[in-house]
Amino acid sequence: MRPSLEQLRHLLALAETRHFTRAAARCHIAQPPFSRSIRRLEEIVGVPLVRREKGAIRLTPAGQTLSERAQGILEAVDEALKETRTLSSNTDRLRIGFIEYVYFLMSPVGLEDFARLTPELRIEPLDQTDRSPDEALFAEELELAFAAVSNPEDGIWPKDIRVNNIAKESLAIVVQNDHRLAGLAGVGLKDLDKERLVVFSRNHAPTVFDSVLRGLSLYGIVPQVELEVALLQTMLNGVRSFNGVGIVPESIARHDLPGLSVIPLSGPDAPSVTLQILWLKNQEQPNYRVFARWVAKSIELKTGLLPLLTWPDESEVDMSST
Repeated sequence: MRPSLEQLRHLLALAETRHFTRAAARCHIAQPPFSRSIRRLEEIVGVPLVRREKGAIRLTPAGQTLSERAQGILEAVDEALKETRTLSSNTDRLRIGFIEYVYFLMSPVGLEDFARLTPELRIEPLDQTDRSPDEALFAEELELAFAAVSNPEDGIWPKDIRVNNIAKESLAIVVQNDHRLAGLAGVGLKDLDKERLVVFSRNHAPTVFDSVLRGLSLYGIVPQVELEVALLQTMLNGVRSFNGVGIVPESIARHDLPGLSVIPLSGPDAPSVTLQILWLKNQEQPNYRVFARWVAKSIELKTGLLPLLTWPDESEVDMSST
């Protein structure tokens, strides 16, 4: 059995940092699986590669030799991949990790509209549920990934990722038409005391989840989270089943929601959500920006939310057919 390229990258990171935790962070994985990868590499080559001495990490002579060879191997592989991507950049597939929120913003515009505008691309929409967006990008499972965050200024993504803010909107509540809050022009977070909440789970929207709970805590409210969900439809069913209060993007009001009312959250402490498109900086292709701009314009067309993209409009997309 031969070492994998991933194992060689792990060894090289360890050789450069001399620290397991820092090397794991550089490779974008947790420390325990990183340590297991190094142990497995030692099993494959049949000799110790790493020595721990008084808290310090040193490579054995065998480890030093292998890391030096790994450097050349990985540089050659990276160069080959770069050449391949350059040759295929105009006809390559575009694997895009979608979250449900995007479809609600863009409906009824669909990917077939973008596919007609860019016939040279093979568009592959994929569900983005099992991994975080950055993990899926680093694992090269996606070229582009959508994300929904509460405060884009927090800088939660690794520096290797290009972050493109697409659109921003306020959050709202959704309740049954006979709920005490139904019919109001707006509500504040303080009005949600003792309400049974239905929220998007921390696993699926961590910063949005945290911002809602943090806002409630400012009023001394202990949130009564009745249900955490991954999908909007599940949230709406939860609201209907026990007359709860769902926390949703305000644009949801555009859709037909029988028996339900959407009421904006108001006030200076009202949380918001920003839609982002992410990709790896070192793999950026011109069609990435074309797609991002098309998404921003589609959302503006359907919702009125102004695009947040800041780059020059060098690759304008004709929206007349959508």
